Amino acid sequence: MKARFTHLSFREQLLLVIFFTCGSLIWLSYAMTRAARTKRAYESMRALSSEQSVWLQNRGRIERQGRVATRGLVPSKTIDANQLFSEVSGLAQNLKFDIGDQHTEQSGGVSIHSVQLQLQKIDLIALGHFYSALELRAPYMGLESCELTVNRAVAGTLDARIRIFSIEIPQVPQVPPKA
Repeated sequence: MKARFTHLSFREQLLLVIFFTCGSLIWLSYAMTRAARTKRAYESMRALSSEQSVWLQNRGRIERQGRVATRGLVPSKTIDANQLFSEVSGLAQNLKFDIGDQHTEQSGGVSIHSVQLQLQKIDLIALGHFYSALELRAPYMGLESCELTVNRAVAGTLDARIRIFSIEIPQVPQVPPKA
């Protein structure tokens, strides 16, 4: 290989060196990008693992607090997914709204339902009334998240993206005593 290289003219040798140098730089750039991406993924997984270990270490305490919190709830007053949809529709009946995706999570006999509500062109007073009406349904319904943006088309109004949740505890059927 060396003999072939030395028999080339200086211009060809220079061109080959430049070609291999450019190729090496491109490969090195790609390798560094992949290494940085791998490092970020590793750090992200390490942080996630650390967070999960905290949850697992406190599992007993979290479960006890959950049992205490749900002990005060009356199963007949809890709200299922269909009731949540109709309750949210009723709360927003005088507003321009759109109900988006619905989601249900179940854990330990308790179901947590959530629904995405999009309110358009709402003023701050109407939003306050909506929140007050929602607050009356606590602890069975509540506000999970709220994102407000200014509606530039209509002065003094907002657009709101609200996620509302409800808690459902299944009722245990009462079996009458045998006579």
